[in-house]
Amino acid sequence: MKNLQVLIVRDERSNVTDWEAIQNQLELQINHKPIQELLISPAVASDYDLVIIDTEDHESAVALCSVARMHYSGAILLYTNSYSESDLIAGYNAGADDYLVKPRRSQVLQEKITKWCKRIAHVRTVSYT
Repeated sequence: MKNLQVLIVRDERSNVTDWEAIQNQLELQINHKPIQELLISPAVASDYDLVIIDTEDHESAVALCSVARMHYSGAILLYTNSYSESDLIAGYNAGADDYLVKPRRSQVLQEKITKWCKRIAHVRTVSYT
């Protein structure tokens, strides 16, 4: 998983320390961008294997996902504090591939990211052979 590039688009309330711990444990290349940067330049997502949208505001996450999906065909994981069925469906309809509700358990978050990275690495291997 060392060669995978992960973009975390986050608001000011997300915990950078949690992401740094996951980055170290999984040996990923993680880049953090503020929400505004993705809104201004959504094509920035195309440089990454996995995009994680980490925000407290569900509506912002769905809007960001829609914008990113216009320029990005890779995996998008939404990570918000909204857990209603209609919110999850809105996230999937906006183009999210997976959804994780806050507050999270770090092990669950790490396992989801590991799962997506393994899937991406497998697809990459199959595509190049």
